[in-house]
Amino acid sequence: MCNNRRMELNERYPLPTYEGAAIYRNGVFQFNISRIMEATLEGTIPAKEELVEVSTWFQYQQRGRVNEEHLSNVNVS
Repeated sequence: MCNNRRMELNERYPLPTYEGAAIYRNGVFQFNISRIMEATLEGTIPAKEELVEVSTWFQYQQRGRVNEEHLSNVNVS
């Protein structure tokens, strides 16, 4: 088990983004989906192709639920 839990900066990242890039934000992390796809297609990031049955996959994913009772209190301004 590794006792060093500190993240190390990789000087190659983050890669610059371009207008229209697909960015997935998850907390403090931002994943540049467009650049990941480019690197995968170029072979820079090794990836294996996998067949996914979407209807089966969807059953096991967590999805947010709308609290309809709270909707009247939401400030959308």
